[in-house]
Amino acid sequence: MKKYYSASKNGFYSTDINGDDLPTDAYEISDEDYNDLFYGQSNGGIISADTDGKPSLIQPEPETTQQFNANQRLLRAAAFSAEHDPIAMQYLRGEDEITKSDLITLAADIRARFPYQV
Repeated sequence: MKKYYSASKNGFYSTDINGDDLPTDAYEISDEDYNDLFYGQSNGGIISADTDGKPSLIQPEPETTQQFNANQRLLRAAAFSAEHDPIAMQYLRGEDEITKSDLITLAADIRARFPYQV
């Protein structure tokens, strides 16, 4: 089975799956290169075409503090919605034996799991 990479589609093709229906810019790659690219991608790399249209692995730019904090805010909000809010509603309705201390502890735990950078 031969493997190909298309820069215009930023995708991989195989003769076993695609037959001869390949993009015009399909570039044949070895099994070793194919495996190396996907191993690199699984470790944070990005598969992209070089200037010749061949697949290459690039490393993404490091996340800025602002981007990190924005992601943490989203994760923290999701955790509060999924974990804290249902229990807070039970507390407000007087259900179960949930105390205000339980809510404070849970909120502190969520904040600790998703800290912000300064």
